[in-house]
Amino acid sequence: MIPHTATAAATANGQEEAHCFRDRSYSSHELSSLNDDQDYVNANQSALQVALRRLEEARLNPIAFAIRSNVDYEARADCNNQEYLQELLISFGIGDFLHIKEKYNDDWWIGRVVKEGCDIGFIPSPLRLEQLRLQQKAASELLKSAGRNFYDVYNDQGSDYKPIGFLGSNSGAGGGGTNKEFGFGGFFKKLEHQPPYYVVPTVRPLILVGPSLKGFEVTDMMQKVIFDFLKQRFENRIIITRVTADISLAKKVEQSSLPIGKRQGLMERSTNRCLESNFSEVTAEIERIFELARTMQLITLDCDTINHPAQVAKTSLAPIMVYLKVASPKVLQRLIKSRGKAQARHLNVQMNAAEKLIQLPNDSFDVVLDESELDQACDHLAAYLESYWRALHPSTGRDFHHMSSQPQISSYNNSSTTIPSAFRNSSHRNRSQNALDKISIINDYARAAPNQQSNDDIQTLQQQHDHYQPCRQTTNMMYGDRYMQN
Repeated sequence: MIPHTATAAATANGQEEAHCFRDRSYSSHELSSLNDDQDYVNANQSALQVALRRLEEARLNPIAFAIRSNVDYEARADCNNQEYLQELLISFGIGDFLHIKEKYNDDWWIGRVVKEGCDIGFIPSPLRLEQLRLQQKAASELLKSAGRNFYDVYNDQGSDYKPIGFLGSNSGAGGGGTNKEFGFGGFFKKLEHQPPYYVVPTVRPLILVGPSLKGFEVTDMMQKVIFDFLKQRFENRIIITRVTADISLAKKVEQSSLPIGKRQGLMERSTNRCLESNFSEVTAEIERIFELARTMQLITLDCDTINHPAQVAKTSLAPIMVYLKVASPKVLQRLIKSRGKAQARHLNVQMNAAEKLIQLPNDSFDVVLDESELDQACDHLAAYLESYWRALHPSTGRDFHHMSSQPQISSYNNSSTTIPSAFRNSSHRNRSQNALDKISIINDYARAAPNQQSNDDIQTLQQQHDHYQPCRQTTNMMYGDRYMQN
C-alpha cells in the first residue's frame, strides 16, 4: 500500500511537469507567431521597396496611353488592396484624365492624374475595378435582402414602417420609399453598361466654337485672332492643324466597329447612307489627331464643321471646348450687319446658332471667353493653357524655354509639314498684330453709338478680311440645323 505522503508528492510533481509543458507550448506558439509577424513585415518592406523602385523608374518612361475615367475611385475605401500599396494609390473621380506609364501587374497600373501637383502612383486596372464592382454588387444584394426581410416583418405586424434609403440614398426618408431605392454608396459609382475607362489622346485637343457659325466673317475673323495669338504665345509648344472631316461622326465610327450582329440594328436605322462613305476619312483623321497628341505638345484643331459641344461630347477625342462668347445679341447683330449685305442675308442663321450656344450652361465648356476685350480673352485662354501645360509636363514645369525645338504645323494646312526653326521668321507675328488691329476696329464699332458708326471702318474691315471661306459657310448653312439640335 502506497503511503499518502508519497501519493501527494507524485501528484505535485505531475502538476509541475504539466505546467512546464504548457508553458513551453505557449512559448513555442508565441515564438512562432512572432516569427510569422516578422516575416509578414519583412515581406511588406521588400514589396514596398520594389514598388517604390518601379515608380521611380516609371517617371522617366514615356506615356504609354491616356484614359478618361467613368468611375469614382477612393483609394482609402479600397480595403482589399495590398497593405504596402495603401499610401501609393491614386484617387480620382468621374471625368478625370489619367496618363498611364506602364503595367505593374494585373491589378495595378502606374500613372498619374493629369492635374497640377499630382504625383505618380498606382491606378487600378479594369480587372481590379471589375472585381470591386462584383463585390459591391454582392454587398448591395445582401443589403437589399436584409432590408426586404426587415420590412416584411414590420408589415406583417401591421406597422406603418416604410423603409428609408441608406448607404448612398436617402430618397425614402420622405415616406414614399420603395425597395428600389436601397443602394450601396461606397466609392464606386458607374453605369453597368459603361467601361471603367475610355482611351483618349495623350493631349486633349482644343476646339474653338462661337460666337456663331463658322464660315461667316465675324466668327472666322474673331477665331483667327485667337489662332494667331496661340501660334505666337506658344511657339514651339503648339500644333495648330486644319480638320475638314466631320469628326462629329467619330462616335458612329466607333459603333460601326462593333461585331456585325450588334451593328446591324444601327445600320438599319441609319437614314443617311452617305455618312458611311465618310467613315474611313473620319477614322484616318482621328488617328492623325492621336498621333499628333503623342508629341506632348498642345493640339489645336481648326474644325470646319464643329459649332456645338454636343457634336464631340461623346467621341474619344475628349477635346478642350473653348467658347468665344459675345453675350449681347445686339452687339453680335451689329457686327454681322457691318459685314455687308452678303452677311446680313444670313443674319437669322447666325443669330440662331449664337442663341443656342448662349443658352448652354458654362459647365458645357472647359473655357468661356466672355471678356469685353479680345486681348483679355487671349490672356484668359493663355493662362488656362499654361496651367494645362504644367499638368502635362510635371517634371519640366515652366522650363519650356530650354526645350528643344518641336515641329509646328500650319493651321490652314491639312498636311503635317514641318517648319524648321531656322526658317521661321516674324511673319506670323505681323499677321497676329494685323488681326488684333482688325478686331479692335470691330470692338470699337460694336461699342459705338449708331450715330457714331463710320462707313470708312466698315469698308476697311471688308478690304482687310482675307480668311473668308464660302465652302465652309455653305456647309454650316446646310447642316446648321442638325448641329444646333442639341
